[in-house]
Amino acid sequence: MVEIEKRNSILEVGAGGGYLLNHAMQRKKKNAQYIATDLTEAMIKVMCQRSNLEALKIFYAGINLFLLMKLKIL
Repeated sequence: MVEIEKRNSILEVGAGGGYLLNHAMQRKKKNAQYIATDLTEAMIKVMCQRSNLEALKIFYAGINLFLLMKLKIL
């Protein structure tokens, strides 16, 4: 496992419903940035509902990319 508590930023690609999100939030540095991505809007919505998150939708080259950031951790 990656030593999350030592990282200044964390990128989770293909985050799905956010199963690793809560684990990472408990272990990360106080000021570390956490970004989770997924191509499926439905999974981002599930993650948002589970963890009180806001999602930001970005369109790039015709592909929907959903970025997820937990505002309270920054």
